[in-house]
Amino acid sequence: MVGLRPWFIWLDTVEKNDGVTPYLSFNAHNSTRMDSENVINPTAARRSDRTHSTNPYITPPHVTRISRNASAGRTLLETPPLDATRRSEESSLSPSSHTHSQSSPAEDLGAFANFDELVNALEEAEGQDADGGESDEEGEELELHEEAFALAEVDRIHHQEIETHVEQICKGNIAFVLKKGEIESNEDNEDLLAKVHKAPDGYAAAEKKDPNEPDFQNLDNPGGWSDFVFRPVYKKTGRGATANYQYIQHELPTGCTPLPKDAEGKRTSAGWELHYDGWNTDRASLPRDGATVNNLFPEERRGCLDIEVLKNLGLTKERIQGVPDSLFFLQLILPICDPKQSGIVDDPRSPYYTECTKFSNLYKYQSSIGSTYGHSVKEVENHEFVRFDGCLIRDGVRGGDGAIYRRWNKESACSDEYIQSGMTVSRWHQLKRVFKLNNNDTSPKAGQDGYNPCSKYDLIYEVICANVIALTKHAELDLTGDETTWAHQGFGEKGANNLRRVVGKPGVSKGGQIAIISATNRVRPYWYQHRHRFTPKYGQGFTAEGPAEARSSIDFLETMIEGREGSAKKIFRKPFHTSWDNYFSGEQVCHYSGSKGVGISFTTRRDRLPKEINSKYLHKQKTDSCPRSKAARYIQPVVAVLKTNDYEIVHTSFQSTSSCNIMSVNAVGDVRSFVEARSRGRNVNKRHYVIEQNLPRLLYLKTYSRIDSIDHLIKNVNLHYSAWKYWHSPANHGKSLAIVVAYDIYLECCEGKLDPEWYVKEPVGFHSFRDVLSKQGCRYHPKNQLYPGDERMRAVTQMSSQRRSDKRKSGVSDIIGDGSGKVTFEQYKEAKRAKRFCPDLMKYKVHVKSITKHKSKARCWVCGIDTWTKCGECGAPIHYNQSKGAGKGKDCHIDWHMDRHFGLCFNDRKLINKTKDEWAPWSKVKANENAQYIDRLKAASQQGRARSIRRT
Repeated sequence: MVGLRPWFIWLDTVEKNDGVTPYLSFNAHNSTRMDSENVINPTAARRSDRTHSTNPYITPPHVTRISRNASAGRTLLETPPLDATRRSEESSLSPSSHTHSQSSPAEDLGAFANFDELVNALEEAEGQDADGGESDEEGEELELHEEAFALAEVDRIHHQEIETHVEQICKGNIAFVLKKGEIESNEDNEDLLAKVHKAPDGYAAAEKKDPNEPDFQNLDNPGGWSDFVFRPVYKKTGRGATANYQYIQHELPTGCTPLPKDAEGKRTSAGWELHYDGWNTDRASLPRDGATVNNLFPEERRGCLDIEVLKNLGLTKERIQGVPDSLFFLQLILPICDPKQSGIVDDPRSPYYTECTKFSNLYKYQSSIGSTYGHSVKEVENHEFVRFDGCLIRDGVRGGDGAIYRRWNKESACSDEYIQSGMTVSRWHQLKRVFKLNNNDTSPKAGQDGYNPCSKYDLIYEVICANVIALTKHAELDLTGDETTWAHQGFGEKGANNLRRVVGKPGVSKGGQIAIISATNRVRPYWYQHRHRFTPKYGQGFTAEGPAEARSSIDFLETMIEGREGSAKKIFRKPFHTSWDNYFSGEQVCHYSGSKGVGISFTTRRDRLPKEINSKYLHKQKTDSCPRSKAARYIQPVVAVLKTNDYEIVHTSFQSTSSCNIMSVNAVGDVRSFVEARSRGRNVNKRHYVIEQNLPRLLYLKTYSRIDSIDHLIKNVNLHYSAWKYWHSPANHGKSLAIVVAYDIYLECCEGKLDPEWYVKEPVGFHSFRDVLSKQGCRYHPKNQLYPGDERMRAVTQMSSQRRSDKRKSGVSDIIGDGSGKVTFEQYKEAKRAKRFCPDLMKYKVHVKSITKHKSKARCWVCGIDTWTKCGECGAPIHYNQSKGAGKGKDCHIDWHMDRHFGLCFNDRKLINKTKDEWAPWSKVKANENAQYIDRLKAASQQGRARSIRRT
């Protein structure tokens, strides 16, 4: 399926022009035409938005314009689509290397020779839509949860990129988008409207079955509905020819009927006022910074990271460009060192790996693991848990399914050298056995104050959210809330219900859930709450789990708004807006959100419609896909508004594939119907169609799927292993979430908006990012001193200052290599700078004279056999005139100082990331090949020096 571009046409007459949205207005008696122009200017897509898309192909559709020709009559004209080739990989967060071939005009619309054929094609395509089905628990319509899930991200991006020609059409009619450009005459539009939206040919209203039924023209019809969609309902008594029909009312396919007017001529019910012809707020300040259909996410609502904090933590362009330093971005979220010991002034992060090491060692000693009985188990070191996770990530990159132990089997095709070099299988198993994220002795027990049944895995989620907030300068003002689900088939805490049966989640039948809020256009979790029996309860209106979670999130995030009370970091410049699905819906949630001055939107379950309004005045019943129901999709929604002194609650009730209700507060200020043109397929299979739309629905579709996208990426991370301890599953889920957040931070840095020097035209994909991360994790050691706090760890402070300098690495390639199995040019220069090579006998003589004999043995750096002699000039243990033993007669003192053997010696295996078992002595053929490679490196060095001389 190709990417779809939204193109909008209003359905209703606009009373005033806002100065921004030009329109073409028609009147049944006096058709006038007003100036029109392109109202959505093309802008460069935000890289993170583009790569968050679940669709790797992003291509605008061809859209038709109507023109008149005196000789040929009406014709169809086209313009080539905008160039939108995208790069993507396997993830919905990654760019792709695929490009989408553009279809030709003839292939796209050549089959539509006239409007009759075009309308028939639209109707045929529309007839292929699926039935809405039952959706009480997870949504009101199939289209909203199937089609919009895949397209919400793409549509939101395209909404800001495309030049469109927006028209505003008269009441009661519908139009689909026309190609940008001038429209020759009003008759073209009127003819188009008549063909697309008139009742079927030959349709005539049925005869009255009850003589007391009023004439259609005398009905209370505030929406101006036609007799095709607004039909009578009877109460039938008797059978056959003697049956009697008693007229009840006229209603729409969803059972909606107009609310009668009151004494003041308004349609009100217990404070709610219903509108049938669109609605505009009369408040001075518009919600969401005046966002409109043409600009749904104004730039001032975007968020950004704190560049000063990032630079203070060591982020440079070298860590971003080329092969990214993936582990650096992960340690921003899950710090390896204790931030208090990082050496960075006012490091704002919360610790993770040091806490994990502390709790694991404490558990080891409390459980007497490895003490008097059984196998010996060493004390866990901090870097070992980094390697433990690196092995997990590596297994996921290679498509692991939980059977990670096969990675240590060298006879298997699943064998992995990075995992084997990271740690032994027995040590990995020991770490898995003692892994802990809390202290059970100090954690409150059931029945005690502060009891948290999820304390065994709460640490990682707490750290992720805290560090995201710490790295944020301005948070995005549009947020999305939903639950994320982890799977486990075992048992949770007794009586806590934190592990339960899960319904409606693909691939998960039993597990736990976490309510979470993230930025809509980024992966930035700001708040979370585990689901269990002891979550906060707030009384009437919030007894259900979803509404209570929505209220908890508002209470937590409200303290982060500038000007509000509380000591929390103020990351929200203005009150925010959140989107939820119908599990969190409720009128009381809107009242509470409005009282706090923040915005909220959610679909509303049919059992949670406003109780003050009789449900027959709203769209509630399910519908089929008959022509009447399809025609009724495009009428104006029923808008119920409840006004208070501080806020307005707007309930939008309309029909799509079935009844749909969206309630919001501080979210929308204008509600009216329009249509959105879309296309699917490519080449000869490409088809064009339109869907019904309104601002609340559009806003919801563009925001609600963020957590679903995060879940998709967590699934791609693929961290699994078998464990009886249930809390390992949510802990791995949290680690996957941290990796997704780290990649999204990398993407934002690549955009170059934080610092132009950081700009990367083609960021690596999610799979490549994890591939590098897994290699770095498997080979991480603080001795390399790559990350904040490494130089203060015991493993480094115990080394001499000379060894610290020798061990210090300069970049990612020094750790993971370049994959060629050969030394790099930088490594060659470093060895030459250390005076290892002897190009002449005079320099070799200096090294030979420095060779001394020692009492303790060491492995020879050339052959790996024990030796007692050492070169004092370069510090290398090497064989020299050994007269007995395995090293007898070896010329290692010559081979070490010859550059032709650089990269082949036993100690050089570290430079090319080989283990001791993988290294083998070289043959003459291999030595000759390596000598030719070294000669090329030296030639490159001489050419570079010559260019430098010429520039000088």
